[in-house]
Amino acid sequence: MTAPNLSYAGTAVVVQWVYSGGTVTLSGDTRTCTITPTINTVETTSSGDTRIRKLALRGDVTAAWEGLLQVSGTATLAGLAAGLVGTLTVGPEGTAAGRPRTQMSAICMGATQNIPYADVVTLSVSWEGDGTTFTQGNY
Repeated sequence: MTAPNLSYAGTAVVVQWVYSGGTVTLSGDTRTCTITPTINTVETTSSGDTRIRKLALRGDVTAAWEGLLQVSGTATLAGLAAGLVGTLTVGPEGTAAGRPRTQMSAICMGATQNIPYADVVTLSVSWEGDGTTFTQGNY
């Protein structure tokens, strides 16, 4: 008997950026979305240790999104301006109850437009956590 495939495609992903000027919904146009939590460490090795020892200190998080830029996407571009502060919410399986959700307070690092000669125009944007909140839970 073959085990069930528990993987899923990212087609249901919901990505929302809420800032003081409104909400930018990037769902439906997503090509990739990446959330990267990290931790800073400090070395605590002493002369009696045979291996390097470390202590976890402070966490951080970054996120990045790439997708298609829609026609007349000026509101999207304005909402993804560098320096805006808000909340990024990502639901990789949509927003149904019990599905995973990542939420972070963040600073938008700005949007980059990729405008090729003979292909679709794409948009990429990144965020850095502002140190206030980062949660990985469920809807």
